Amino acid sequence: MQIQSVPINDLVFDPANVRTHDNKNIDAIMGSLARFGQQKPIVVNAEGVVIAGNGTLAAAKALGWTQINTVKTELVGSDITAYAIADNRTADLADWDDGALVQVLAALEIEDEALLAAAGFSPAELEALVNETSGMEEEGEPTIPLADQFVVPPFTVLDSRQGYWLDRKRHWRSLIKDNCETRESALGWSTLLNVINEGGSLLDPVLAELIVRWFGMEGGHCVDPFAGDTVFGYVASALGHKFTGIEIRADQAALNNERTPDLAVYHNDDGQNVGQYLEQQSTDLVFSCPPYFDLEVYSDDPKDASNQGSYGEFLDILDNAFGAAVATLKHNRFAVIVIGDVRDEKGAYRLLPDMTKTIMTGHGMVLLNELIFVEPVGTLSQRARRYMRNRKVGKCHQNVQVFYNGNPQEVGKHFPEVPINVGEDME
Repeated sequence: MQIQSVPINDLVFDPANVRTHDNKNIDAIMGSLARFGQQKPIVVNAEGVVIAGNGTLAAAKALGWTQINTVKTELVGSDITAYAIADNRTADLADWDDGALVQVLAALEIEDEALLAAAGFSPAELEALVNETSGMEEEGEPTIPLADQFVVPPFTVLDSRQGYWLDRKRHWRSLIKDNCETRESALGWSTLLNVINEGGSLLDPVLAELIVRWFGMEGGHCVDPFAGDTVFGYVASALGHKFTGIEIRADQAALNNERTPDLAVYHNDDGQNVGQYLEQQSTDLVFSCPPYFDLEVYSDDPKDASNQGSYGEFLDILDNAFGAAVATLKHNRFAVIVIGDVRDEKGAYRLLPDMTKTIMTGHGMVLLNELIFVEPVGTLSQRARRYMRNRKVGKCHQNVQVFYNGNPQEVGKHFPEVPINVGEDME
């Protein structure tokens, strides 16, 4: 087989072609050619009539190409006609592994939304595919959409930009009414916006709901040594859990107690002292979204993790607080840390998520899952050009690390199935 580059105007569309190409199809081929180039030649006969690749020829012409790669077929007569049909029909007979496709497309969208388009899918089509695959169950199990049972499909990519997520988030926000008052006072509004876009500040309530539903014990006791807002305590309480939070700022602790239901209790203290408020092996879920070193400073208290003079001192506080919280955890229970990386003064990442893994595993936990929480871009797009001057890509995700303090193979012995009809207890 010899590939030849020929002038595009020398080729002729197949007048007997039975395959149609609408604008959507041609646009998809154009997107692929523009991103990836021509990765396979079109098939032509000796007269330059296109036997396989008429859509590619149309897209290349629309892109203004003047040359295109071809191979000449030696088929003649009815064989050419049959091959042209077979070239399309054999592709039609293949099926997608929809579950795997969703995972791959979601990963492409996170890396670069243009890649998703170049692959021939729009964000709306991906969302529809997610919804379709949510109803797929193993043989013998009830056909219940995954989103109905798990809030969102339980995949490693959690995309908070999706419509179903945003609708649920708005509902939780209307109930919680946490508007960052004390953080705005401590940081100033413009600084707070930057913090939000760098991964800090208010916890997403839908993410909090997932953590409680997926990894909490029904009617259990949750604890957070860095309870800097009302979100997790409110959500945990609304879902029927007890909650104990430690917050170093007196005004924030007081505000949290005012806003949360009776089952949530916030203590004004250093998170390293969480063990003074709870007995060992008495809680069912450790959660924390700790402050970020050198990104957000919420008080001048020397024990405030966000106010440490060195990265080492900051890590020491995390180690002490996480260790004390883990000590309150019953056996065969989960701990979930929401964390993102931060840069040092030279712009290099400090590998903070790796350090939290080291800290938690050092206290006897095993890492069971690591999820990527994709956040809305927000004002990050306004700073993208400035970041790219030094080739720094704007970060719009956080890591959700899930740890377990037992044998991962025996989780099913200690935790029941996640209950169905998840929306009934949000009112």
